[in-house]
Amino acid sequence: GALAMIFNELATNTAKHVGSAARDVTIDVGFQIDGDWATITYRDNGPGYAPEVLANQRSNVGLRLIRESVATTLTGQLALSNAGGAQCTLRLQMEKETRT
Repeated sequence: GALAMIFNELATNTAKHVGSAARDVTIDVGFQIDGDWATITYRDNGPGYAPEVLANQRSNVGLRLIRESVATTLTGQLALSNAGGAQCTLRLQMEKETRT
């Protein structure tokens, strides 16, 4: 569902921006659980996000879909940064198990 679409959009952005730079593409994905929250970090080795994108003043269709999906479908938080390339951090609240 939503996570598959998010990773597809992130990988598409990586292919467009890193692949066009005629270099080897590297993608790192990290996952961490802290209490009721899961943090997923996606980073590539490209040129990073433009300042306007980081300031949420400009966005492509893919990033708008990601933002909307994280906020509404996944009830989470999204942060974009530059850390040796473009980095997208998703913070998602995990569903609580109910036991009877």
